[in-house]
Amino acid sequence: MYGNMMLDLETLGKRAGCAVLSIGACMFDMVGDRVGPTFEVYINSVESLNAGLTIDPETLAWWLTPEQAEAARMVLPKAAASTVSPAQALRALFAWMDSQEAAPRAGLYAWSRGANFDLPIIGAMAAAVGMEVPWPFYNERCQRTMMAWYTWEVAKMPKVAPATLKHSAAADADYQARALVAAHQAYYSKVSQYAVAEVTQDVTRDPPPEPVRVAKAGEVIGRAACGEG
Repeated sequence: MYGNMMLDLETLGKRAGCAVLSIGACMFDMVGDRVGPTFEVYINSVESLNAGLTIDPETLAWWLTPEQAEAARMVLPKAAASTVSPAQALRALFAWMDSQEAAPRAGLYAWSRGANFDLPIIGAMAAAVGMEVPWPFYNERCQRTMMAWYTWEVAKMPKVAPATLKHSAAADADYQARALVAAHQAYYSKVSQYAVAEVTQDVTRDPPPEPVRVAKAGEVIGRAACGEG
C-alpha cells in the first residue's frame, strides 16, 4: 500500500491563488522502499483566469527569459493546447489517487518540496473552484525539510539520478519521491547499525555510546515527521 504522495506544480505565480500550468504527482512508500506510478495533467491558463486565479507578471517574464527557453518550450505550449480547467484537473488527480494502491485518503500523507509552495497553491486552486483537497491538512509534509534532516544524520547520502525532463511536474515528483525514499532507507540503515552495536555491548560495565542515544531520539523524530508513529 502506498501511504504517501509527492506533489509538484508548474505555475504562473509564487503564491497561493496563482494559475497552475501543470500538476504532477507520484505515489511512494517510505517503509517498503517503493516508488510507484506518476500522474500529470496540463491546465489551460484562460480557464484558470476564468476561475479567478491570477498570473504573476514577474513569473511569466521568468518563463520567457532566454535561460528558460527549453523549459518554456516544453510546458507553455502544452498548457496552451490543453482544454482542461482547474476543476477538471483536480477531479482527474483525485480519481487517479483513488485508482492507485493507496492508503485511504484520511491516512495518505501529501508531500511537496517546500512547505509554502505546491501544497498551499493546490489548496487555493481547489478552493477557487469550490472543492477541497482530499487529504487532511495535518498530513501535509515538506520533502526539503526531511532531506535536510536526513543529510545531517547520514554521513554519506545515496546518489539518486535527477529528473531527465526539466520542468516536467511528473518527472520532478518522481525524483523527489525517489530521493526521499533513498534518504529514508539510508538513515534507518544507520540506526539499525547502532541498534546492533547496543545489543552486543556489555552495558553492565560500559554506558551505551552517545550516538546510540542520539540515534534513538532521531528515530522517534524521523518516524513522527514521516507520519509513521
